[in-house]
Amino acid sequence: MLVRLPRSTMKRTLLVLKVIFLSFLVLLLVFRAEFGDERIFNQDPSEDILVVETDDRRLADKHHMDFVYIDTEEAIPHQLSGRELKSIDVLVLQPWSSSSQSLQDEANRFLTYINTPQVRCRDVREVGKEYRPDDAKNATWHWRVCFDPKMKVTAFQGHWEDIQCLVYSFGTDLNDRGFDMGMSELGCEVHAFVPSRKIASQSAVADHGQLVVHHTSLDWKDSMLSRHQSGQWRTRRLIGIMDDLGHQQVDILRADLGSSEWKVLENIVTDGTVKRIHQLLVKVYVHWSGFEVTGSDASIVRYWYSILKRLEGSGFKLYSVTRDDVLPQRFLGKDQFNASCCYTLSWLNTQWNGGLR
Repeated sequence: MLVRLPRSTMKRTLLVLKVIFLSFLVLLLVFRAEFGDERIFNQDPSEDILVVETDDRRLADKHHMDFVYIDTEEAIPHQLSGRELKSIDVLVLQPWSSSSQSLQDEANRFLTYINTPQVRCRDVREVGKEYRPDDAKNATWHWRVCFDPKMKVTAFQGHWEDIQCLVYSFGTDLNDRGFDMGMSELGCEVHAFVPSRKIASQSAVADHGQLVVHHTSLDWKDSMLSRHQSGQWRTRRLIGIMDDLGHQQVDILRADLGSSEWKVLENIVTDGTVKRIHQLLVKVYVHWSGFEVTGSDASIVRYWYSILKRLEGSGFKLYSVTRDDVLPQRFLGKDQFNASCCYTLSWLNTQWNGGLR
């Protein structure tokens, strides 16, 4: 049985439909004007990779992305749809190690890479080893610094009164301050960044150098952490920390970030800050993907490898590697590939010109 609606009801219904249709058209026009031809043209959810065409940061900012990933398997490197991409703020993912895109192949390539020094330093020293706690005297000391003058390491040459070196030390282990003390004793100006109120902010003059403690932690984005009884500490990007302290270059940067290192490394290689560092000492954790790193196991390892290759492309050569054989031996949650959970990697910037601090 058909029911005839009053004419007034039909008019109101048609008016509502027209309003909905016009609203849709307006939203569509606004969307097109907002994004223009800067569009995401390939997104692979399984790999958590965004392939984006853009010539600036606007699209990335709108999507709250720190930077843009370019998959070299899907596009011509550095060029998409005829538009040249800026190399800065862009992480170009390395091609898969094999057509199978398997974890085995990716892990073999990655582990071979981090266990193969690329440059020889003739004078490598374990700085701060003497300050370790008594219960760790026999453990491997991971923080190794190159003192070879042939590698442009001149900041440590001569009498301690003439030494001028700047050191940044980032770490979450409050009991591991040996490196900071050791570099300070060598006559360096050491800035230790400690994300804890258990150690007071201070500036102390050692026998030869200076040690300054900051309540700031290194991160890949600037933010404020939770408020504590005695106040706050900040998380800052490296470029912000250096600008705040008025430093143009850093002789040595040491970092043990407890699984934040992958995103931090990604940040400093893509924004170019890493070029302002001479020696980079980083403990990397591979027992899980790391903070805000997602995807299949194979794609995670490919991502790690891509960061290290980008670092190499910035002039950094690996001169020392140590593995942690004390902590559980895990690689992405499993005992596999004869891998350790953690490796400390030491690089030299072979394109270093020095001079400015």
